[in-house]
Amino acid sequence: MRSPLPGFAAIILSVSMVFLSGCAQSKPTRFYVLHSMLDARTPTQGATQGEDVPIGVGPVKIPDYLDRPQMVARKGQSSLELAEFDKWAEPLDKNLTRAISGNLSVLLATESIVSFPWPKSTQARYQVTVDIIQLDSVPGGKVVLDARWMILCDGGDKVLVTKRSYIETPTSAAGYDGIALAMSAAVESLSREIASAIGTFRSERPAA
Repeated sequence: MRSPLPGFAAIILSVSMVFLSGCAQSKPTRFYVLHSMLDARTPTQGATQGEDVPIGVGPVKIPDYLDRPQMVARKGQSSLELAEFDKWAEPLDKNLTRAISGNLSVLLATESIVSFPWPKSTQARYQVTVDIIQLDSVPGGKVVLDARWMILCDGGDKVLVTKRSYIETPTSAAGYDGIALAMSAAVESLSREIASAIGTFRSERPAA
């Protein structure tokens, strides 16, 4: 009587080869970050130093559906797709804070930008808070950024302006690469609105 082990071993070997083949063919995970105008500036350019206005950025809040490593694409009015192999390289709220801070540093020509939470010893003349309502790609090849933001002063006790910005930015490249680039462009547009408002208050402020 022949032993059943050789045939059984062959089956195990075949299954193992299929499993290993599937693992070898799995897609690599890609990681993304939002870039700022500060990232695009070459080291030799530098910023023309303007009025040294301490500006605090944050907190920047995001909805729960965005508070995850995966990038999110909207497939319909009530349908979302989480990208399995396309993820943020850092928490999105921190990435947004860093991108907005970098943009404001360039737009307002100041290096005095601090991110929330900053030390108690740091006195920010203006504080920018942002509440992201929506930030994802939508059908039609574009990214939507919907955000409420405020500019405060006097240690956050006085509200200077409250505004809601709705920004649509077309994607110029396919896939999540294009989505990440369009999101960075949308955040830059939001930063320009914030910088414009801060510039108005700064010009109205009497000289010390």
